Amino acid sequence: MDTRNLRNISFIKIDVQGYELAVCEGMKETLEKFPETCVCFEHSPDALVELGFEPGKVLDFFRSRGYRLHVLTREFPQVAQDDESIKRFLHDAGYVDLLCSERALAQKNRRHAHELEALSNAALEQKRAIDHLHLCPLQAGYLNHNAALDTCPALLD
Repeated sequence: MDTRNLRNISFIKIDVQGYELAVCEGMKETLEKFPETCVCFEHSPDALVELGFEPGKVLDFFRSRGYRLHVLTREFPQVAQDDESIKRFLHDAGYVDLLCSERALAQKNRRHAHELEALSNAALEQKRAIDHLHLCPLQAGYLNHNAALDTCPALLD
């Protein structure tokens, strides 16, 4: 961060197959320096348990810092008030894609529905590209996610 002289980080995508909490602990300073950063990751409670981790800890990491959690869906991000609301989205896949933000995402309405869908779809497509190509998330699409956020300013209150 310092060696690249970054003045802003608006989006971080984490894809470390169960080691999200370790990554989050390592980026505390970055989140403090750039509090408006949105963080996206795949949350798979059963996989975390298999690795010996407590699934709620990564969620608590963000909630304790004032982040709101949103489940990314094809339609629009859904607010995740608690762990039970996240579990409702797990279905057969056993995981959900979460977007964490200190600022609330705008709720779905006619005016913002297409913008919410664009952000959700951009994040899901980028995740698929990263998963398929096995690229470093920063190499694979940091700018694409920033572009999606920059083109949808109304998404953040």
